[in-house]
Order: sequence, then C-alpha cells, then structure tokens
Amino acid sequence: MNKEEYLKELAHALRKIPEEERGDMLRYFQEYFEEAGAEKEAEVIAELGPPKKLAARLKAESSYEDARKHPKSAKKSFRAAWISVGAVCAAPVALPLAIAIAAVVASLVLVLLVLFITLFVLCLCLAVSAIIFIVAAVVVLFYYPPTGLVISGAGLIAAGITGLLFVLLVRAFSSCFRGVAGMLNKGIGRRVRQ
Repeated sequence: MNKEEYLKELAHALRKIPEEERGDMLRYFQEYFEEAGAEKEAEVIAELGPPKKLAARLKAESSYEDARKHPKSAKKSFRAAWISVGAVCAAPVALPLAIAIAAVVASLVLVLLVLFITLFVLCLCLAVSAIIFIVAAVVVLFYYPPTGLVISGAGLIAAGITGLLFVLLVRAFSSCFRGVAGMLNKGIGRRVRQ
C-alpha cells in the first residue's frame, strides 16, 4: 500500500466526520507523509497502523473534543444512549404487549364486521318473510278474511321492522366507517407531521 491508497482509505473511513474537520485531519497526514519522504512511506504506514484503526482512533478523539467543547450535546447523546438502552431492555415486554393490543383491536374490528353482516342477513330474512306474509295474506284473505288480515298485518309489521333496521344498520355502518377512517387519518397525520 502506498501513500495515496492509504490516504484514500483513511478519507473513506472518516466520511462521517464533518467536512472541515476531516479535511484538517487528511491535510495533517498528507504533510506527515511528505515530511517523512517517499523512501519512508512504508515505515510511516506501519507506524500509523491500518487506516480503519487510525480512523476509529481519530473519531474517538474528535468525539471527546466535541464533548468537551459542547457539554450540552454530550448530555443529549448520553440521554439518547440511555433511552436506547431502555428501549432495548423494554423490547421483551413492549413487543408482546403491542402484538396483544393489535390482536385485541383486530378482533374487535372483526366482531363489528360479523355483527354488521349478521344484522344485514337478519334484514334480508325479515324482508323475505314480509314478502311471504303479504303474498300468503292475499291468498288467505279470500278464504278466511280475519286470518288474511292478521297475516297481512304480520307482513306489514315485518316490512316496517325491516325498513327501520336497514336504515339504522346503514347509519351505524357509515358512522363506524367514518370513525375508523378519522382515527386512521389522525394517526397518519401525526406521523407525517413528526
């Protein structure tokens, strides 16, 4: 490995350090190589060690200097580290808890969906029974008028209950749908704003 390759690898390893600071470091080592001369390049490379190790040492020194100059940012970094440690420690409890909450919410949504389907089928059954009652009432009305009137009354009651139940079902379904859509919209809106 020659000087150019060494400095190129060092520059690549230091890419996360701010531009100005990285430029100063690379200029220093460029001058260090030039002062040693071309004949001592191999000795200088051996003295400095692998570029990645030198970069790690320089990053550590840079972080230390930054922490000394800006103690508040060091405190924030320390706080962030503790939050990360807390998140890792809480993951064995929080992850199953989140899965359980998601399962409960999914089951509630499923129960509501099944309830709406059941009520819709009930409306269909009532509508069919109302039609059957009314047709039967027309037929029976000619043979036994009082019985025909009772059956036609039952058919009309079934038709009225069907209409009322259908209107209530449509309104309840649309309200639930709007409520779920609103909650999802609020949740997505918060994430987008953050």
